[in-house]
Amino acid sequence: MSITYHLDQCRIRTGRIVSPTGYEPQEVSLVMHTQDPSHLRQQHMQRGLLSKRRRQWMELTQEHHKDWKMSSYFVSDDSELCGFLSESIAMGHEKDVIQIESMLRHEAVMILVLDGNHLHGPVILQDPHRHFDFSPANNRKFLYFAQPNEKQKRTKCGKERQFVIGIYDFETQKTAVITDESVCTRQINVVLWTPDSKGIIFHSDGDLYWHRFGELYVNKIFAKMQMPIGMSFSPDDKKLAVFLPYRPTISFSVVLFMWPFVRAAVTFQHEVISLGEYRIWSVPERPWANGSKSIIFNANHQTELVNLSLCTDTLKVSRFNFPRPALILDVQNDEILFETVSANSFSRLWISDIASTQTSGPEETYQARLVTSQRPERDEIYNFEVKTIHFDGGYSGILYMCPESFMPGQKLPLVVVPHAGWDHNMTIVSVEPLLCTMVNAGMCVLVVNYRKPIPSGADLQYMKRQNTGQQAKDVHKAVKQVLREHPRLDEDYVVLFGQQYGAFVCGTIIQDEPDFYACVAFLNPIIELLVKNGQISVFPRPFEIPLFCLMRDRNTYGVEHCDLLVGAEADYVEEYEADDPEYHDIIVRLIRFLTDPESAVLKGRPPTPAATTAMRADMAEEEVPEEEEDSQ
Repeated sequence: MSITYHLDQCRIRTGRIVSPTGYEPQEVSLVMHTQDPSHLRQQHMQRGLLSKRRRQWMELTQEHHKDWKMSSYFVSDDSELCGFLSESIAMGHEKDVIQIESMLRHEAVMILVLDGNHLHGPVILQDPHRHFDFSPANNRKFLYFAQPNEKQKRTKCGKERQFVIGIYDFETQKTAVITDESVCTRQINVVLWTPDSKGIIFHSDGDLYWHRFGELYVNKIFAKMQMPIGMSFSPDDKKLAVFLPYRPTISFSVVLFMWPFVRAAVTFQHEVISLGEYRIWSVPERPWANGSKSIIFNANHQTELVNLSLCTDTLKVSRFNFPRPALILDVQNDEILFETVSANSFSRLWISDIASTQTSGPEETYQARLVTSQRPERDEIYNFEVKTIHFDGGYSGILYMCPESFMPGQKLPLVVVPHAGWDHNMTIVSVEPLLCTMVNAGMCVLVVNYRKPIPSGADLQYMKRQNTGQQAKDVHKAVKQVLREHPRLDEDYVVLFGQQYGAFVCGTIIQDEPDFYACVAFLNPIIELLVKNGQISVFPRPFEIPLFCLMRDRNTYGVEHCDLLVGAEADYVEEYEADDPEYHDIIVRLIRFLTDPESAVLKGRPPTPAATTAMRADMAEEEVPEEEEDSQ
């Protein structure tokens, strides 16, 4: 029951202050999603008022959009307009329809019907070419990417266009289609209008470019740049800020360009800003404050998440003083919208002026609870402690502890979780429903970060180059320290749980410490890391502790690797499809295994498809010698 409750809790994907500065009450628009896996995630939108006087959230509207609407939703920088695909050919409709609405009046102001194949093909809803964006208000347009029609697929030079760009002009009420060969034959990861609405800034092939529509060539403004987390022009149109994700070979996190650019320039004036040991975590869609003199964003180091302000004149970085860990969602002039949340707390929404968060106490801010994020009957799912722990060697972890009132005087099992690697680190604001459910089931959970973060989106070759041996030793050392410092934990019942890259670290720990841990469970392991020369290489021989493996269907991983894992090592294997309605039940069985690996309920389950395939292979091998004897 607990896993469903945790998955249903909403996190804010984007937030936007809609009403002008100084209005009371202030209207806020939120796009939220549940914490289900991406293929099951539900999204919805809320509009409401935040009142400083009444200190509560007054809901105006709540909409549950279809996925294609939410994936195409975009808002103008001045919060006057929003747009989305109300109908989509890619989702089975007869035509593409882009609807533009007034944010303040909550009504449609324009509907663009893209019927047939005259202008271009279907509007693109899949990454990397899912792009929708409004231009600045002084020359209002919006762009979207679409598939080329038959006439547009090939350029005059015989190259294949990956997309075309549709541009709707509000003044002329006409749609132009950009087919520039220098742009449309590339893969574009991030795109942004220039302030004059005559061109775009975009990232492609590891470089940052500037292009004016209609010109033959593009201008490379920064070489060897990873895909930005975000880009934004200042409201005064004088600066362009580019925010970069963590990469171990790059020492800076922000690139600040001076606008306007000079055409055909050899170099483009810019500054690079390093944040020291911190790395960009997330960036609001509108990060500018203090009259275009500051940019605001969220940064991370190990378990810590901080909120920073960069003065663009002096390049000095300062921190905000929030009463609890927070994520800044939106900036409007000198007001900020931010969310506070942790694994043992429901989401709260706050709004404040920048001066009070930097110099005053938290009593001068005001807050509102998100109505959909907490219900009275679910309070018990947050009843546990979250502690940050720092270890010698420059790495850290987070410990989820059951409350003191739970089983007083008894020892509690500990689940050890090497970081999976899908974010830089596990932070104090990270919420992982599966781990929270383990705590609700009576287990304490220790998540351990690595000395050097794994970049988001790291490929298999990068992971293979990791010093997994050192990471495994660090995790085990952290476990022993936590057991010494927390006598409530049962040193005789410590189990391992690894997701994705973390499964590889778990396997290495078992190889080093085969008698320390009671059992191990994998969720979606990167099997290629476990296999070497056709064998599972990271496990000791013989492999004596129970292993539970939960993974996507074998077509995702490769039949040979799955059969190897199942036939050689795993005691229990569960496979699930991307839209498996029994996913929650499988998670419950995984948690039951960690609690009691010898559970009779697990032993009585019929073989999964993976186990059946392995048994058939064993039977076939046994039958071969008998056939040879008969032939002789």
